[in-house]
Amino acid sequence: MPAGEAVPALIPRTWFQTVTLVTGWLLRVALAVFFFTVCSRTFGAHSMWIPIFVRIGVPAWFRYLAGALQVAGAILLVIPRTFLIGALFIGCTMIGAILSWMVVLHEPQSALVPVILLTLLAACVVQHFWLAR
Repeated sequence: MPAGEAVPALIPRTWFQTVTLVTGWLLRVALAVFFFTVCSRTFGAHSMWIPIFVRIGVPAWFRYLAGALQVAGAILLVIPRTFLIGALFIGCTMIGAILSWMVVLHEPQSALVPVILLTLLAACVVQHFWLAR
């Protein structure tokens, strides 16, 4: 593709596609900001996540791994070429959070937030593929 030429999938053809593109990007950026700000706090010595990971029964390095995947995923969400990798990173951690809250900690009501976040992320992925067709 010659320099200066737009990617055909990103050129909206109808009003509905324009609205879908804008709302998809707004949601993508909102999720990225949320995950970056909340999950970057995972690394602190007095993090609110420490007692949760202790209750789950995983070693301390696992908290750092989960936080790193979520922060990296947040950054990758806003880069078009790496969006799906970021969505995969965050999606896997959200599935792990849902399973941890429901199966290990037996607090299914606490799994509601990761379920909502995973649903919003799935909406971004669907929108990504819908515009690419």
